[in-house]
Amino acid sequence: MFSAVGRICGFIFVVMAFPAHVFGQIAVFASTNPSSLVVCGDPQQFTLKVTNSSLSDSILSGKVTVKLPIGFHYVASSVSSTKTVKESNITVANQPVFTIPDIYPKDSVKFTIKATVDCNVIAFINSGGSIRNTLKAAYRNAGGSFLDSGLTGFYNVAVPSLSINKFINQSFTASLGDTFSRHITITNTTNAPLSAFTFYIKKRDRHLYQIAQ
Repeated sequence: MFSAVGRICGFIFVVMAFPAHVFGQIAVFASTNPSSLVVCGDPQQFTLKVTNSSLSDSILSGKVTVKLPIGFHYVASSVSSTKTVKESNITVANQPVFTIPDIYPKDSVKFTIKATVDCNVIAFINSGGSIRNTLKAAYRNAGGSFLDSGLTGFYNVAVPSLSINKFINQSFTASLGDTFSRHITITNTTNAPLSAFTFYIKKRDRHLYQIAQ
């Protein structure tokens, strides 16, 4: 009797589907920054865009935090969008939080906000601080809850700089009761506009006296 035993070698292919977050975040951020920001100047507009880069996962119940540099102040009620973007929390002036509508795969949400800048930004810049924004999106989808973040490009803040470049009659010898005039020329040495300033003189008693505004 003859018997034969045959062996069959087979291959099993396993196709595994991973959520997009296994390979990286799905929220992609873009920003168009203003070109005419000036310390203590008028409010300027930022255009922000959040795109869902996933082919399958949605961004649901999303909130976007816009972290502006030190010295920046979000202008309340300035958010605007063709979609439903609303203020969620604006307690921290330079970190407003907004609710955004659901973003389905390959779709995006765009909105604008306005902000002003105070003098605190000068010390921030001088200490090496970067003038750019951080965007964070907290949301959920079928894979769980997520927090994606990204940095915008750098932009500039113009800072006025005053210089006393002419002082006529700075030294004057007078008797008690005499009057005299001093002519002081103050120049803004930058292209950043300045609407007003206050001029003080510090006398020997170490007190400051306001001369002009």
